[in-house]
Amino acid sequence: QVFIAQGVETNDASSLIEFKRLDALLPNNPFIKWNVCVLEMRLFAQNELVSSREEMLKHIKALEKTTIDKRLIRRLMINYHIVLAERLLLEKGYAEVEKSLAYINLNYKNTNYEDNDLLRLAQHFVAFRKFDWALKMIEGRTNKIEVSEDLLYYYINLTIVDPLSTKKESYRSTLLNAYNIHKDRFCNLFGTAYHGGVSFQLLDDKYLKKSYCESCGKTKTP
Repeated sequence: QVFIAQGVETNDASSLIEFKRLDALLPNNPFIKWNVCVLEMRLFAQNELVSSREEMLKHIKALEKTTIDKRLIRRLMINYHIVLAERLLLEKGYAEVEKSLAYINLNYKNTNYEDNDLLRLAQHFVAFRKFDWALKMIEGRTNKIEVSEDLLYYYINLTIVDPLSTKKESYRSTLLNAYNIHKDRFCNLFGTAYHGGVSFQLLDDKYLKKSYCESCGKTKTP
């Protein structure tokens, strides 16, 4: 969440200059300090670093002494480590990458993330081959009626080819939830990759075959 004051240019670099000027005039205004941090983060994500990483981190930590909601600060720190991990990977700083990923994994639990946020975090973990972390993050949401469709189907795509997952009774509930949320999308999972499915060979799995036949109304399988 970003708060941009009226009259400030929408260009991030220009806005940052303006907010830093305001911060010099009103050094005790947490609203201004928050915007400085957010804009620095935006530019960092765009690979337009205008502050050193150390300075950026210092600015974020300084928010702890303000009235800004601690959950927002934590989200900002997580965003910092998401971008930092990507930069460190390019720099081959693998040990530091692991530290940033560990920070995210430790702290996301204490932040009020919505499903779309969890989906992006899970995708981030998967990109760094942290499959277990991604699954643990989202599996608790898969049986919820109000779960995001995209989050649910992302979980299924990660697990549907794993027989250790599909044979669990809880997985049947997950599949039923997916079917109830979007019937066509569920049934299309069992089609060929050419037609947007995972693989028709999924039906070799007896647990998936049973779900497919029951949910998709197939009286017999091809």
